[in-house]
This record gives sequence, C-alpha cells and structure tokens, in this order.
Amino acid sequence: MHQEKVRRMLYDGGTEKSFRIFKGFLMITAIALGLKYIFVDFGIDAEFQISMSYRLAKGDVMFKEMWEPVQTSAFLCAFFIKIYLTLFHTTTGIVLYLQVLGILVDGTISYLLYRVVSRHLHCDNAACIMAWIFFVVSPKDVPIPDYANMQVWFSVLLCLTLFLYYENRKRRWIFLSAVCLWGGWYLTRLA
Repeated sequence: MHQEKVRRMLYDGGTEKSFRIFKGFLMITAIALGLKYIFVDFGIDAEFQISMSYRLAKGDVMFKEMWEPVQTSAFLCAFFIKIYLTLFHTTTGIVLYLQVLGILVDGTISYLLYRVVSRHLHCDNAACIMAWIFFVVSPKDVPIPDYANMQVWFSVLLCLTLFLYYENRKRRWIFLSAVCLWGGWYLTRLA
C-alpha cells in the first residue's frame, strides 16, 4: 500500500497540491543549504585550493614553482580568481565569490539534470527529486571549484551530453561530451 502511494506521488503527481508543497519544501531546503555552503562551510581543502589557484593566477608556473599534488585542478579556480582580481583589485571577498560561483554551477547543473530527466522520464516529480539530491549532496563540504566538485560536475555533464547526443545525433553534443571528458580527466585525474 505504501509503495503504491509513493509511485502515485512520483509518477502520477499524487495530489498535485501535495507535491507542489513538497517541491516548495525541496526548494526552500536547497536555498537554505546553498546559503549555509556559502557563508559557513570553509575547510582546509578550500584554503589550499584557493591559495594554489591564487598563485597560479599571479603567475607561478606549475611543475617549476608549484609542486602541489593536485595543481592541475587549479586552472578553473585560477581563471575565476584572475577575473575577480581584475575587476576588484583586492583579495577581500574572494572566498565568498568562489563559494557563490560553486553554488551557481551546482544549481545550473541541477537545473540541466532536471530538464533532461523530466523530458525523458515523463516524470517531473522524480526529476525534481533527482536534481535536488544532486544539488544538496556534495563530495566535499565546500562548493568552490576544486578537484572533487569538478569531477562530479564534469561527470554529470558528460552523461547528460552523451544522452542528448544519442537522442538526436547532433555533433555539438558529442563535442561538448569531449570537452566534459577532457575537463573531468585533465582537470581532476591528473591531480
């Protein structure tokens, strides 16, 4: 009996009002967790990643002046740090900037996951729950673009772009799949 209720809620929408309330709850918890990630979560890995990326953005050369074991994962963060330094000419606020950026990337990928899955499963409710789980479950306690987060981001994007390629055989999807494969391998595996 309980399984039938869950199935009806996920696939048939249960009562539309009850699932709208549930979706609202999911959205509120996602926003609350996003704010927590931005303002509270900051660990030793984040300090290391930001300082390594800052050095790369300021001109240090990998394998010559930098010998960190995960230095290849500093490219993405270094790119965004360089933009921040160019715009604001200070490092004040750079941690919050990178935290917000990571949350925005997580949110964007969650939305893309929701769009692709809901269209193909014909089940908006299950897609909503999947996207919410992707957003709130993180490989690390920090949302900055570090090697663990980038590996998850590029892996999910690789799966989505390959799925879209097999769906309509457009070359842009296979090209984007190759970019995601490169990003996931080069930026994280070499680390």
